[in-house]
Amino acid sequence: MASCCVGSFLLAEAGVLDKKHATTAWYFADQLRQHSPTCFVDNQAMLITDGNIATSGAMLSWVDLIITLISRIYSQDISRLCRQLLLADAPRTSQAAFMNLSLTRIRRGHFAEQVEALLDANLASPYDLNQMAAALQTSTRTLLRKYNQLRGISPLKYLQNRRMEQARQLLETSTLSIEQIAQQVGYQDLSAFRAVFNREAGMPPASYRRMVSRSG
Repeated sequence: MASCCVGSFLLAEAGVLDKKHATTAWYFADQLRQHSPTCFVDNQAMLITDGNIATSGAMLSWVDLIITLISRIYSQDISRLCRQLLLADAPRTSQAAFMNLSLTRIRRGHFAEQVEALLDANLASPYDLNQMAAALQTSTRTLLRKYNQLRGISPLKYLQNRRMEQARQLLETSTLSIEQIAQQVGYQDLSAFRAVFNREAGMPPASYRRMVSRSG
């Protein structure tokens, strides 16, 4: 069985994703987690196969799904011919390079919005949990607990995601060097920036810039 995009919700409703690893469109990953708490949802994966169940990411990931299934059912040669006919790249592994947090900020709590406003206003500054807790007149422990309950991630993970989102935007729209972009989003260590970007986006910053310049 296979699904693309929000088709994973149909599989979940049928009960076939119980205790399975799956993905869906990154925008709806949180809803799938809430709908099916026994399913292990990966919001970044482009394609996940668990047993006889294959799920893929956002709508255009159907190409990656089909190419991968052809490769597994038939052969690499036939898969390559299909890619050539479809003008498709080799199957991608991650949706992370396309994620945009501004589209997923569901209003679930005033406290979380306050935390995010502080982080957004100090995107390039060092992460300081004590300072943020003092500004919100709470303890660091309470801040971490409440924010995680509302958003499902830590404030530090939110900050990292926002920095990578901003870095992707600058790579797409500016002529700044990668080192300059790293500094603008709070990384003084270029190698650390490259490592985080590669982990989150699934490719190095230079490769991402080349990809978006070709697609533009």
